Amino acid sequence: MFNIDGTADITLHEKLKGNNHKELIKAISSPCVVTSVDQRFYSLLTRIFGGSLLHELQTTKTYAYINLMNEFEAAKRKVKPSDGDDSRINITIPFLVMNELCQEHHDEGLLEVLGGSTLANDIKGICDKLRIKGSFFKSLFDDTIQEILNHINDILKEPEAKDVSRLLIVGGFSESPLIQDAIKKAFPQLRVIVPEDAGLVVLKGAVIYGHQPDFWRCS
Repeated sequence: MFNIDGTADITLHEKLKGNNHKELIKAISSPCVVTSVDQRFYSLLTRIFGGSLLHELQTTKTYAYINLMNEFEAAKRKVKPSDGDDSRINITIPFLVMNELCQEHHDEGLLEVLGGSTLANDIKGICDKLRIKGSFFKSLFDDTIQEILNHINDILKEPEAKDVSRLLIVGGFSESPLIQDAIKKAFPQLRVIVPEDAGLVVLKGAVIYGHQPDFWRCS
């Protein structure tokens, strides 16, 4: 099972009869692979608006900053492998708050700051939205995806993993079509399973185990 959320955690189980299973490899974590995408987005905003503006947004307009990052989180799960130069990823931004901060820090409005950025060809402002070129948005994932693939590959090289045939992916980040596509292409020999509401699977499992401790027994 591969859990992708704040970290990328892999555990290897052998399914036995009934609900029994045998743990072959305990959970091994690759830290911060998911938050690294968020950090790249933050660095992107810093490059456009400046560190002092982003710091003020984060510390004094926290509600607006959280809304912005929630919008980015939703966009992360929607971007598709087919998105390219002709597609646009839309992210709603707290326009009034950021426009006011742009006036204070740059003596220009938000749209003017975006238009004068070195990233203006890839990121444009339309009303209260950032419109990001699909290929550019996907590039934020490149290093993280490669780290995830390396992590899986390292586990599959272990002797205990020689008979692995299925990979169950859970956690919020596993809902990303980019992640799913990359894993399926990198490991065509495996059946990759992404359950419905993958982001809630770990929570649901904990609830089931709390009510039925014998539901999933380890031999």
